[in-house]
Amino acid sequence: MSTEKALEHALHAELSRLVASMKSLSTELETIVDDIEAACMNSDQPEAVALKKLANDVLARFRK
Repeated sequence: MSTEKALEHALHAELSRLVASMKSLSTELETIVDDIEAACMNSDQPEAVALKKLANDVLARFRK
């Protein structure tokens, strides 16, 4: 295998691992946001509303 092909193969493998890690992180963030929303669901307190908004903003930024 040529050096170029070996590097290409290594890069592809590393990118695949990165994509899998990003998907896992996205799932974890979604779970955290769901937990925050559930904890604040029945509250109209300004802090709870702000926390839900912040959690959703963080998730939206991550998805960009």
